[in-house]
Amino acid sequence: MGDGVLVRMSDNVARTLAHHLGLLARFLEDDVYPEPRRSLLRRRPPRDVLAALFPDACPSRAESEDFRARHAAELRDAAPVRRVLERCATPTPFVLTRAEADDWLIALPLARRLPRRPGPERVMVEAWFAHAHEYLVLALRPDLVDLRR
Repeated sequence: MGDGVLVRMSDNVARTLAHHLGLLARFLEDDVYPEPRRSLLRRRPPRDVLAALFPDACPSRAESEDFRARHAAELRDAAPVRRVLERCATPTPFVLTRAEADDWLIALPLARRLPRRPGPERVMVEAWFAHAHEYLVLALRPDLVDLRR
């Protein structure tokens, strides 16, 4: 839409998105993430959550850990997640600017990789975040779609 992306979502979707992004922001800011089990008293070690959010990107584990250590500040920046959270609190539909869309392109895949309890809900949540991310990319870059197929 013009120079942005039109976003429509139900109140339920906005609340669910805000819940997951709130967990992500809390981890990025405070290293606090609940264990994905029924007990709220157990906490996952920050290193485990960090490895889930930012998997190995280099041939060796040592190189990947070195990369994460060198870029920790950028990887752990919660500002884009907080801005998306703020936007989720506004009624839809709304139009994302290109700068706002960049925040969503950062936040959605990170929220997708948050550790969760095994089971069908986990698969559904991960699929939803992947779907939302893909549609945002296609809304920003419709030229990526090959309509000749």
